[in-house]
Parts: sequence; structure tokens; C-alpha cells
Amino acid sequence: MEKFDIELARSKLGALKCEKGLICAESGLEILCKAKRIGSDTHMICLEESSRCSFQISFGHGYMCKCPVRIFISKEFGK
Repeated sequence: MEKFDIELARSKLGALKCEKGLICAESGLEILCKAKRIGSDTHMICLEESSRCSFQISFGHGYMCKCPVRIFISKEFGK
């Protein structure tokens, strides 16, 4: 797998406030929340609940993820 370049991600996404300290990017994609792509460029389905994530929104009986970093990782790296 291609190495994750956090500086490239920051240049594409700009400044971002993250309660989890961008652990997904800082860990080199080793620590990722579980999420599933649904073909949207703005949302994913969260496969785990987190009270610490402001990007998670309740939707029906589950949760949607609107984190631009997590969506970027999914699109660029298929994770």
C-alpha cells in the first residue's frame, strides 16, 4: 500500500479540528475507525459508535460519518 502522506492530506483538506487528534492520519492509517463507503463524497456509514467524534451524526438506526479526513483516506487508499 502507498504510504499515507499527512502533509498532502492537510494541503488538500486544510485545517481541521479533531477530538481524536487525527489519530487515523498520525498513525499512518494503522488506527482507523470502522466506516463504509456508500458512494458519497461527503458521507460514509459509521460502523462503530463514538461519543468523542463530532463528525458522527445520528441517522435512522445508525450513524453517518462526515469526517473529511476519513473520507479522503477511504477514497485515496480504499480503507
